[in-house]
This record gives sequence, C-alpha cells and structure tokens, in this order.
Amino acid sequence: MYVAEQLGLPFKFCWPPMKGDSEFHSVPAAGQVFSKEFLDQYYQEHFDLSRYQEVVHEPLTEVMVKRALADKNVDGINMMVCEDKLVFRGATVPRDVFPRIWSRIEFSDRLKAVIVKAEAVVQEGAIALHARRGDTINGVYRMRLFNERYLPVSWLKTIIREEIGRGSNIILFSDDPRLLTLMRDRYPIKTTSDLGCDDLGTKGEKDLFDFIVMSRCKKIIAGLSTYAVLASLIRKVPFLDPLIAFDQAIRRLTILDDLAANPDDYPPLDKAKEIQWVANEIAHGMGADDKDELLRQAGEIDPQNQTYAHLRALNFARRKKFGEANTILRDVATSYFGGHGARSHEFMHPFNMIGDRVAKPFAEPATVGNYPFIALFYSHNLAKREGAAAAAIIAHRAYLLEPQSDLLLAHYAQMLMSCGKHEDAMEVLLHALGSGRDTPVFRRQLVDIYDKIGDKMGAIKHALAGHTLAPDDQHLRIRYGALLARVGKEDQAKEMLSGINADDVSDPAALYHLSKASHRVKDLKRAKECAEKAVILRPRKPHYRIWLESFE
Repeated sequence: MYVAEQLGLPFKFCWPPMKGDSEFHSVPAAGQVFSKEFLDQYYQEHFDLSRYQEVVHEPLTEVMVKRALADKNVDGINMMVCEDKLVFRGATVPRDVFPRIWSRIEFSDRLKAVIVKAEAVVQEGAIALHARRGDTINGVYRMRLFNERYLPVSWLKTIIREEIGRGSNIILFSDDPRLLTLMRDRYPIKTTSDLGCDDLGTKGEKDLFDFIVMSRCKKIIAGLSTYAVLASLIRKVPFLDPLIAFDQAIRRLTILDDLAANPDDYPPLDKAKEIQWVANEIAHGMGADDKDELLRQAGEIDPQNQTYAHLRALNFARRKKFGEANTILRDVATSYFGGHGARSHEFMHPFNMIGDRVAKPFAEPATVGNYPFIALFYSHNLAKREGAAAAAIIAHRAYLLEPQSDLLLAHYAQMLMSCGKHEDAMEVLLHALGSGRDTPVFRRQLVDIYDKIGDKMGAIKHALAGHTLAPDDQHLRIRYGALLARVGKEDQAKEMLSGINADDVSDPAALYHLSKASHRVKDLKRAKECAEKAVILRPRKPHYRIWLESFE
C-alpha cells in the first residue's frame, strides 16, 4: 500500500492459500479477515502473475516502474516483501509508515471484536517473549532451517530468569502449546491463555489476539520472525534479537549444557533443531570436525531432513575434502530417490537448502574431479542459475562417471528434456530399457517425451508399462487415464481415474492433466477443482490460467 501510495498507482492484493505445511500455515479466507468494503476496494481474487513484473528482496527503482508502465505485456508490479523493511528509491521505509498503513486495513466485524478484546486485557509494561516453533521444527519448512527466526530453549530460559530478576512482567508467545505449558509451569510468567485467548473460536482469531497483545507490550524479544517484527513495527515497540546478546562460546555451552541436563525438555525434532542451530549459527571458533559431528547427530535424529547432510557435504567441499562430500551426497540422494520408489528424477525435497551458495565449493570437483554426486548437485544448482542447457553438460558428466546409477541417468534425461532435446533423452532412456533397466521414472519421462512429440500411442504404451510397474504411482495413473481419455477410451479412463480428487494431488502438472481428463469424461466439478488448484500452486503458468478461465 505504501509503495502504491508513493507512486500514485492503484493498489490491489490477492489472498491465496499456503502451498506447503498446511498444518502450520492455515490461512482463513479473505472474507473472514477483511471487511466487505476493504475487499471491494482492494481485493482481486486472481492475478495473471506472468503479466506482472516481480520485485523480490531488491530496491524498487523509478526505472523499473517506467519500464513496467511502458510495456504493453505488463499489467503491474508484484511486490513480495518478506523482510522488516523495503528499500524504495534508495531509502528504507520510515518506521512511522507502518502504524499509519496498518490503521488503513479494515478487518471483518469478528476480527475487530478480537482486536478490542486483546487491547482491553493487556497489562502495561509487560515484556513480550516470542518463541516461534511449529513449521521451523516440525514441518517441511525446517528443511530450509529459518534459523534466524528461532529462539533456542536454553536462551528462552536464560532470558526469562534475567527478566524475572529485574522484576519484569513476562508474557510468553509461541505456536507450541507444549513449550508454553512447560515454561508456565516452571516460571512465574503468563501466556495469552491467561488473558482470555482460549475463549476465542478459531486459530486465526487466537493468532490475531496474540499479535495485538504482543504489539502493546513495552518490548519484544524474539528471533526475526515476520510475525514478531511486524508486531513491533505497527506500534513502534522496541525489538531485541537475542542472537546479539551473548558471547558465542557462552551461547554454545548454554545450549549444549541444557540439552544434556534437561533432555526431557526436548522432543526429538526440537533436539535436532537445537544441535544444528549451534553448528550453523554460533560455530565461530569451533573446529570443523566438531561442527560436522553436530550436524551428523542432528541428521541421525531427523533423517528425513536432508539439509543436515547437504550442509555436511558443503563444509567438506569447502575444505577440499571432495571424497567425503561425494559420499555424503550419494547416500542422501540415492536414499531419497529409492525411498520414493524411483518414481521421480528428484533427489531431494523441494524445501532444500542447496541454493546459489553451493556454486563455488562444488564447481571445481563437479567439472574436473571424479565425483558424480557433487556433479549432480552442481547440475541442479546450474539449472536454477543458468538454465537447463548449462546443467545438462554437468549432468552428462555425472552420468558418465557412474552410468549404472538410475538416478544420474534420470537426472541427465530430465535436463535434456528441459532444454528441448527430447530425441536425445529418448535415446538414453530407451537404451536403458533395452539393457534391462526399468524404473517408474524412466516410464514417466518417456510418457512426457512421446506426448511432446505428438505420439499418443507411444505415450500410452509407456504409461501402461509404468502403471504396471508401479500401480500405486498416482502421477502415472493420472497420465495413463488422461491419455486414454484423449484417444476416446472414456470408460477405461474413468476407471483409471476413479477415486482421485483435487485434494489428493499436490503436483500442479498432474492436477492439470487430471483436470483435462475429467473434462473429457464429463466430470466437470472435478475438472474445475483441479484447474483451480493448479493455478494456485503455479500462478505463473499461463496455460493453467487459460484452461481455468475456459470454465467461466
């Protein structure tokens, strides 16, 4: 709103549901949050984001604005602000802006009542202590760590003891009921349950109640959670990040000593989080082997979180110990690939930590050494940074170094497909099948290739073979059913797709195929629901939106 105001441009917003960790990111519908008048003025249900210039974590300049206004193919600017400040025209947004913009937001009558209730019960002079948990420990978001948002339990205890010693009135906020109960039973503090929060009906109402109470405290102590930062900004409450409070060595000992002294305070995933937090955030002065041991322990406790293994490999690569790094990456990648039945070329969870920062440590061994799995990860990184053509070169090298690996072959074939070399990918895959190697992912890739070149019967052949190989593979089942529908075998298609609904599918491409197939077999309700979900998950895919708009 502020940026639009400064530019003299109209402001609109959308309100999509969260794509991941729905257990922790449940977002009420816009109509339950905002007033009708506010929605009528500012809300737009759908945006074709492919027609918007996106600005993420970078300064918005007048040149960008002028370019967007002059481009007939651009409808506007899509702002994604995930920090406590936005750089605009070379200067940070003044703190006075946030209270003023917050006051312009008109909430629904129900949430207005929640705000009134929260403002009425706040005890002046209280200190807010926020311990974010939820998705950063238990959900898939933990695979991206988000350590800056996390407050270790031992620090939480230390801060509580120190503030009590100063005579402070403490209100503890957290999305972890177990932690709230543990701390309230142990220390003379309050939570919002003591202030009437439990009388509210929905999670959204309780979250807003907590937020308003926090914003009216005299100080907020928290990690850099957007929730806590925004609470401080809307009423200009002083904000303290505990990460700057202690000497690193003392902080490290505090955490590790508390883990040893009070093991019952830490469920397994909490323990893994704390151990890796020491290794990643306060490891200055720690030996490399000690750091590796902590990450190894965290991975042993939480084996589903590949990030710990990725970081171990990255640290070995930085020390030129490429053999150790390659072994770790081989183990974690093949375990993920095999654990999912070799059904996809993917070798890590989408919420992974392997980003641009791995480029330099992995570049040398990926391009000149005998380290196929370092090359695999570097190829993945190149695909994001430079595109599939560059990635395919390294993927080919990885495959040649270990040609018996189904994972390396599947990744190489996928990179060839991504840069339009479908015939080359087909040749590699058919050669593997001819030598007696067969996996669901090879069949899925061949279905995509034959479909791409317009050979429906070839696509059906491989879809059937894949479905026979892995009858519970939902993606292959959908592709096979969709292809049957396209060649007029509607009864067979209905049988193949029976029982699969939009809620059961998380892959946007599979949703799109299921929508098209459902339309052909005249299941229009499922067709529209799948089309809507595909657009929500991939709003920048124009053909998904065009297909959805055909229902209107």
